[in-house]
Amino acid sequence: MYQMAKAYYDVTYKTYYNDRIKPVQFRGKESHPLYVQATFDRRTIFFKSYYFELFRQKKYDSQGPTPAQIEKFEDRVIDYIIARNTDRFSLDLLLYEYKLYSADVLDTFEKPFLEWLAGCLRGEHLPGLAATIAQGTEEFLAIQLWDDLKASLQPDLVSRIEEKAVRETEPYYLLAAFVRYKYPKGPFCLPCHEWKLEDENHYPVTDAAAEEFFDDTLWRENIRVDILDLIRKVHLMMFRDVGRRYGK
Repeated sequence: MYQMAKAYYDVTYKTYYNDRIKPVQFRGKESHPLYVQATFDRRTIFFKSYYFELFRQKKYDSQGPTPAQIEKFEDRVIDYIIARNTDRFSLDLLLYEYKLYSADVLDTFEKPFLEWLAGCLRGEHLPGLAATIAQGTEEFLAIQLWDDLKASLQPDLVSRIEEKAVRETEPYYLLAAFVRYKYPKGPFCLPCHEWKLEDENHYPVTDAAAEEFFDDTLWRENIRVDILDLIRKVHLMMFRDVGRRYGK
């Protein structure tokens, strides 16, 4: 729960499992959907948890967060939105920015990555494998498919694809590497607010951990990433994806 500094601008929120709605499947078990209740200026709103809906997909069964971790995801994004809007907060603004800043960057870029990877495999004269990868799967994350491919393909082919990913600043590949660096024990998720979209002057930026990873860690490994190009791609795709999903 979060409370703003000025007493007459109190805003509170909580997550809860909505037992007025029939249960859904979550990790092979039934669970009532997770919702968020927010109150501000004598008005209360209720909305679905983005992260509950995201992580109940089958592909997260083996690598997804626990219910307690999902609630922490909700706390972090809502606290972030409240803190950045102390002078102009409203529940309508909360709903709008929640749609933007809660979004998982990796989930947004997953399908484009599979299409990109399929193109690489077609270029290596592996059309059957390319077609299979392009279709994707509901059972596994794209990074898991790539892990399996790396174990089965010739090392020189793997190297060519990875070099191409860096050279072309392929977002999912690079962001997945960053998330594994930042959260080696999981969960495999990169909320948009943790990859900051812009600073107060509306210039694309990212966080300190990302700068350390791309500018320092990869530099020591002689991997050169065009970080500005990556930031721009993420910035443009996230706004576009939110608009597409919510009709903006």
